[in-house]
Amino acid sequence: ENKEFDILLSMGFRYIFSPSALKKVKLASINFHPGLLPKYKGSFSTAWSIINNEKNVGYTYHFISRKIDGGNIIMKKKILINPYDTAQSLHYKIWNKGISKLPLVLQNVIKQIDGYPQRNVGKYYKNELPFSGLIDEGWDDSMIERFIRAMYFPPFEPAKLIKRGVEHLVSSIEEYIEIIKNDK
Repeated sequence: ENKEFDILLSMGFRYIFSPSALKKVKLASINFHPGLLPKYKGSFSTAWSIINNEKNVGYTYHFISRKIDGGNIIMKKKILINPYDTAQSLHYKIWNKGISKLPLVLQNVIKQIDGYPQRNVGKYYKNELPFSGLIDEGWDDSMIERFIRAMYFPPFEPAKLIKRGVEHLVSSIEEYIEIIKNDK
């Protein structure tokens, strides 16, 4: 409690720092956010980007402020979403590319570069699975396919489909089609 620190670096931390903790930091408190701010604040940015049919995901380094994922942006980079990408494949791309830029981010912070303000509001996504992880058969085929890819992140359970009271785990569009075909 009596220590002070030059830099606080948060990467993948799912909790909010208290104002008293942030006061112990002399130079800067920065966060690596695996999503494109300000559009995708909060959790599951990658999954929501796939579900929302975005062309890109990415990462953002930003200063920590009182607003969740709201501080000035130090660096932001886009990564193309390919048609075969899943939440898992994109997660590794985001982290690998993002961590490679950490030395540059730290250089900018040490030079006391202020970053730039986030201009639009964006949306905050809660720390919960999109749609509770359940496929809605009322969605169009494209949405179902994107949702399945968005929920694919082993070792966690994939998307789920409930048919006649039975829960099916669905890891691919092919599995989904097979379940629907066998239900007829």
